[in-house]
Amino acid sequence: MVEGPGATRNGKKIASAFDRVGRGGNAQMVKQCLSITSKESSSFHSIHDKLVGLVYKQVFSVGKEVFIIFERHSMQSESDDTNSCKDIALRLHFGMNGTLVCASNERVLNSKLPPWKRDQRSAGGSSIMRLEFCPVCNNMGLGKETSMIIESRSTSVSLVSTKIARSKFLRLSTFDACGPCFDQSAVVDRILEKAVRMNISDALLNQDIYPGVGNIIKIEGLHRASIDPRDQVCLIPKDLISKVVDECRRFSMNWLQYGKAGEKKVYNRTECGSCGGDISMQKVGGHSGGLSRVTFWCKDCQPSITAEYEPNVHRPKRKIDSSSFVNLSCPQHGMTNIKLRRVRKEQNRDRLFAICSAPQCPYFKWADQHLPFCKCGEKVIMRISKTSNSGGKWFLCCSRNGIKGNNTISPKLGCDYFSWVTGPQKLPFGKLLTPLL
Repeated sequence: MVEGPGATRNGKKIASAFDRVGRGGNAQMVKQCLSITSKESSSFHSIHDKLVGLVYKQVFSVGKEVFIIFERHSMQSESDDTNSCKDIALRLHFGMNGTLVCASNERVLNSKLPPWKRDQRSAGGSSIMRLEFCPVCNNMGLGKETSMIIESRSTSVSLVSTKIARSKFLRLSTFDACGPCFDQSAVVDRILEKAVRMNISDALLNQDIYPGVGNIIKIEGLHRASIDPRDQVCLIPKDLISKVVDECRRFSMNWLQYGKAGEKKVYNRTECGSCGGDISMQKVGGHSGGLSRVTFWCKDCQPSITAEYEPNVHRPKRKIDSSSFVNLSCPQHGMTNIKLRRVRKEQNRDRLFAICSAPQCPYFKWADQHLPFCKCGEKVIMRISKTSNSGGKWFLCCSRNGIKGNNTISPKLGCDYFSWVTGPQKLPFGKLLTPLL
């Protein structure tokens, strides 16, 4: 998932690449703009026509967006028909799974891509945009060899005016979770001014209020600030709002520094990393024009302001019956590389199994052998509730009913088996069992 830290790192990656190839004052001109997809849209052809022949000027990021600024070379005449605009900005938004690679040539580019991504390119299975650059010669001719390649995948690409791009940067830079000019008090005041009628989840995800914060940062920031994600901003004390803004900033900067998200206390977990309590999960937000996002929180660590909770409730440590454990351990590599997965094909669909992630290891084992059979004689499957009343609780149901691959509800082909998962049924999976599995 690409949030503010990922976009900021991509912007720095582009800037660093141009610094390397532009040493000596060599301007870099767009030589080709290619779309490696099954279908090329008319909007892409417009991007190609406007970019080819322009020269790279600068790159900057704000929130989850990266803007690359291009301009006409000083030696190009205003009457040159190659481009009708003087300068323009290419906007990149990486969405959920967008990636970006910069390389000096094709060989280096391929070395930076895992094999399955190289296969994607040859098959045209995903949205890929490639920009090829070459140095500008003194006589305004193009260099024969490509000096740099930028390739983005699963990324939303569009052209905007440089005025819009720069004004957005100037307007939001002090609120950017990963920005060098970040002002915590300004973000707090902005939340209290613009989001007082929102719940805190919508307020943090609003990119016009706190740009760069995504769902993971929001979830972990709220947990560290001990705030229920469903609470309304108007009910939360200012000092707590300031704390969650600070925690989101800290989590973002740690992610930016190390290139991956830090320890997750509640995100995609079944037990709280702070107190060991059960994690609640449901879709939260979306009431103020934003998206409703799957959210995780611990009701013990994050008590709601609108509910009464017993203070200092002591949770006794649960004893684990070792006889109920499924032995998920690779004979060759032990438990270190064990991963829990679901079957995605129709046969045995959604059943849990374990594999070893060590290279070329053939280990495979069904992980649900201790679970009961339904009335149809099939192994039951484990799912997790996302409703407001029971979100985060695991349950068992018949494998012949439920959601199919095309996200449609299947007709009732199986039985009506249902039961909540008990502690002994869940404990054998340990930390391998995650809600987004």
